[in-house]
Amino acid sequence: MHKKVFKGDKEYYAIYIEDINSLIGELTDIIGTTRKKVMDYGQFDNYVTLNDCYKGFNVIVDTVKHHNMYLTVYDNGHDTYSFDLYTEEEFNNNFIDEIELKEIRETNGILFYEFKETLDFIKEQDNKMNDFCDALEQLSPGEYCNCFLYNKYEEKLLDMMCKAMRLSESKIDILMWWLYDMDWGSRITENSLQDEKGNNINLTTIEKLYNYLVGE
Repeated sequence: MHKKVFKGDKEYYAIYIEDINSLIGELTDIIGTTRKKVMDYGQFDNYVTLNDCYKGFNVIVDTVKHHNMYLTVYDNGHDTYSFDLYTEEEFNNNFIDEIELKEIRETNGILFYEFKETLDFIKEQDNKMNDFCDALEQLSPGEYCNCFLYNKYEEKLLDMMCKAMRLSESKIDILMWWLYDMDWGSRITENSLQDEKGNNINLTTIEKLYNYLVGE
């Protein structure tokens, strides 16, 4: 049976590849009456040719060669689809199902891509304000620009994100340290932070930061 899975903010269908008949049945259920425009197969063949609208080439799924792999289907709208093949390990590392999505929402508040999207937005606005202030200072040499109009909005956005993630005060402090003292993690090394027992806490990437914040 195919199932819905999620990667970032996108929803996919996933099919576990077993035999040609079940594969054709699953694809037909997903694609529906437009399948003749998207897929082609022979009655006695072991493979299906799928028209991927963005790759520029067809994706061939061989149920012998690709047995026990996953085929993902993304609906681009207007009867067009994108297809990818994954080993079981690759699939588990890249996708979550509806149950996992619900659990993450209940425990962490926001997903990683939402966390990263929020921080990327804040950093982008910071850069714009810095550029604006630099331009004003060039127009008035010797004058210091203190026109950081976005600061209050930035504080509020971070506060809302921390509440959504249910972060403790200590983890909020670490997040702020990572953003501002460590220049958005660019100055972090593997031994920049230690826990109470003196063990290093590796926060060298935004992924590791997120995992630390939402961990126990």
